[in-house]
Amino acid sequence: MEYRIELLPREELTAVSRLESEIFTDAWSYDALLSSYDNPCSVFFRASDIDNNTVGYVVLYCMYEEAEILNVAVSPAVRRFGIATALIRAAIAAGEKLGAKAFFLEVRESNLPAKSLYEKLGFVPIGIRKRYYSNPVENAIEMRRG
Repeated sequence: MEYRIELLPREELTAVSRLESEIFTDAWSYDALLSSYDNPCSVFFRASDIDNNTVGYVVLYCMYEEAEILNVAVSPAVRRFGIATALIRAAIAAGEKLGAKAFFLEVRESNLPAKSLYEKLGFVPIGIRKRYYSNPVENAIEMRRG
């Protein structure tokens, strides 16, 4: 599958919001996405297909020497093509350009494919956040790279 990774144009926030609702039971609202997008510490990348449809995105929050990957999502129809890997690599590269030396994220304890991907990209578990997720309630594994 052909795809392109680029900074997310503001007009694509609606597509990101739809994708967010499709994938997550505790999805960010459009207003939450917009607020994060407008934050100067946030960087959004999107993956688009050959028809320029948004099929994935990542949100990075960068502050001084630390950055947090707040969200990564790829449409179920186009998973297993390396899109999530490419999005996370783009976010890490952007964070490094902004001076980040350490990257953090949380992942559902039961999300084994995501944990495996993050470990492949150099993230290691550093802790557990009890009952972090809702709908359903579940622990989060905290992970760090760098």
